[in-house]
Amino acid sequence: MLLLEKYNRGEALDAFDKALTINPNAAEALIGKGSAALQKYEIKEAEQLAERALKINPHLPEALRLRADVHLAAGDVKSAMQELAEARKVNPHDENTLGRVAACLLLQRKSQEFQALAAEVEKVDPKAGVFYFELGQRLEERRWFDDAEKYYQKSAELRPVLPSSKNALGLLYMRLGREKEARELLTKAFEADPFNVRVSNTLKVLRHLDKYETLKTDHFEIRFDPKNDGPLARYMAPQLEEIYNDLAEKFQHKATGPILIEIFNSHEMFSGRTIALPDLHTIGACTGRMIAMASTHAKGIRKPFNWSRVIRHELVHIFNLEQTKYQAPHWLTEGLAVINEGFPRPQQWNQLLVERVPAGELMTLDNIDLGFIRPRSPLDWHMAYCQSQLYVEYMKEKYGPRTVGDLLNAYRDGLDTSAAIERVSKVDKATFEKGYRAHLETVVKTIKGKPAEKALTFQELKLAYQKDPGNNDVTAQLAEQNLRRRDLIEARKLADAVLAKKSNHPLASYVKAKLVMQAGDAAQARSLLEEAVDRDAPETKVLQELGKLYYNGNEFPKAAEIYELGHKADPYDSQWLSELARVYAQTGDKDKQIAVLKELVPTDADDLDHRRRLAKLLLAAGRHAEAETYARQALEIDVRDAEALDTLVQALEGQNKGGEAEKVRKILGKPVAQKETR
Repeated sequence: MLLLEKYNRGEALDAFDKALTINPNAAEALIGKGSAALQKYEIKEAEQLAERALKINPHLPEALRLRADVHLAAGDVKSAMQELAEARKVNPHDENTLGRVAACLLLQRKSQEFQALAAEVEKVDPKAGVFYFELGQRLEERRWFDDAEKYYQKSAELRPVLPSSKNALGLLYMRLGREKEARELLTKAFEADPFNVRVSNTLKVLRHLDKYETLKTDHFEIRFDPKNDGPLARYMAPQLEEIYNDLAEKFQHKATGPILIEIFNSHEMFSGRTIALPDLHTIGACTGRMIAMASTHAKGIRKPFNWSRVIRHELVHIFNLEQTKYQAPHWLTEGLAVINEGFPRPQQWNQLLVERVPAGELMTLDNIDLGFIRPRSPLDWHMAYCQSQLYVEYMKEKYGPRTVGDLLNAYRDGLDTSAAIERVSKVDKATFEKGYRAHLETVVKTIKGKPAEKALTFQELKLAYQKDPGNNDVTAQLAEQNLRRRDLIEARKLADAVLAKKSNHPLASYVKAKLVMQAGDAAQARSLLEEAVDRDAPETKVLQELGKLYYNGNEFPKAAEIYELGHKADPYDSQWLSELARVYAQTGDKDKQIAVLKELVPTDADDLDHRRRLAKLLLAAGRHAEAETYARQALEIDVRDAEALDTLVQALEGQNKGGEAEKVRKILGKPVAQKETR
């Protein structure tokens, strides 16, 4: 537990496992592992370990507190209080329990009960440092930063030798962008407690930042490595001010500044700045009052990403959290952030909607935050983002654009979601949810393409085939599964059985075509696929294979026709557009290539190659303003891209914007034209 307290998670887990090897019923060791899981927001695992410990000892305070912490992480204060009440019966004076109870009372805005509890604790322990530390920690987790700071300070004053309070306060200051104060406090805290991994890592990050430069604008301070990210910081600076003004107008709120933005030349250092640990699996984060981001060319980043989109997303959090005093729920901040990125819904989200809305597998305002905090699968995490965006969209369409601002104000005033929704929409939450569900059904109707059928496992297909061997669709699916498993003989037998009864069965034809192609008979494969094309309800696998055959055979008009048919049948799959772009690049039809690329690039915010190609095509066509737009989009992914920079400069000069072109040159350097690539 000492190791875990210092965030030495690896050695702590080893020790817990050794304890459980000696005694599998060591409930305290299970609680230790659960606490370690909770540190990494592995909430489901923490909950399971708490349950195991409580089966061993139903009255173990540590287990009850862990389960309370799980409830608090999910925002369920009422359930947390029930667990803490049980823990309090076992030991009514345990400050670890009472600090959590006090936090729950404040979160429920029961100030008189809180004051009574604090007085009761101080009567027993006039120097109740542990009580106030636990109180501060729970409040910080709920983003009550000002109150957390106050109680950390009080804990440190009452118990100066308690290192946890100073450590937590210093880390909180880092979260709030108050690095000078954090450094002074953490340096002293580390001298007293040199084993805390997060404190040690944070001091390493601060020493790393000593080598950085600072660029100041009206509302921002941008810190960056001048050797790695000087052009990025300089190019980003004016855009930040544009985004700030846009968001200030949208939200009718001006975020207090300067807003600190730090661009790291190493993903490890970015992670250390964000969570003081090296394993954060993201590229940008808003910690409360500052934004950290890994550079697009940071060590540990595989390829450049759309830094402009990341910055805009995180800035929305800065605005919304500040204007609600950090009380906006997760779903609302993420929904607003995604909408303000300026990109359409990802095709994966569309697919999820097509599958889940008709099945009724939806989250509600009561549990959507768990989709971010405690997702059952990665798809649930994506669905939480998707539904959050659509909640905001529905509010604006149904109740007017001012609803968003009114809802933010309601959370700022301390209302819970039920009361906030009722205030701004004038209907109760149940009615609101019913309207939202109808909105989702309307959205699904606008998404063309057939919903993916639930895939049966290999064993399920075998059982279904045994029950009904005459079912062509089941037999064809089983043939495809055998093909994937490299059982070619069985795959051929099943495909032939279907084709004997229906010569143009799409999936069976696809399987047979793959088999004969492997045998080197491309002509027969082509014949099978051509016969299987159903233009009213095409099987996309047939179209993919046939289009590939046409393309490889230099029959580009036929390939284009097939890929257009695929795009019409399955418009939220961008692969059809990618294939069409390849075809039109071969045919030299620049107008069609431009049209396809303009439809394609919004589907992937990080697609540098197609934006760069589109900008060059538009420049060659004399469409300089459009070329400028897409060249800038390319630079918003990689400011080092010489080809995009060259295109931008030429596009600006083509619009008689010589001054702007010279400004871009000074920021990003002299462009060096590269050999044109397709």
